[in-house]
Amino acid sequence: MKESRNINQANGNALINAADISRHYTMADGTVQALSNVSLTVNVGEFIAITGPSGGGKSTVAKLIARFWDVTSGEITVGGVNVKDMPLDYLPLQQGYHSPVEASQ
Repeated sequence: MKESRNINQANGNALINAADISRHYTMADGTVQALSNVSLTVNVGEFIAITGPSGGGKSTVAKLIARFWDVTSGEITVGGVNVKDMPLDYLPLQQGYHSPVEASQ
């Protein structure tokens, strides 16, 4: 049976904890390492922004936390519960995502 509880009742202060996560995928011409050994902690009450160059893994991190994809290695917990133990439709509703749009000139 999957564990169910309010994710706002996090263990300690860590609401989201990504521990040594990696993600790769296979294409026709080989395996692509999209993210390699990333760790991240977001404490209760914090808002974060993930910034970096194009192709740096920002969207990959957000999609892994929301469990659009599973990690290849490592573990992501939300409120102390592994995201793999949560219903698939629950996590995307808990996450805000903003992608910047270039202003037309």
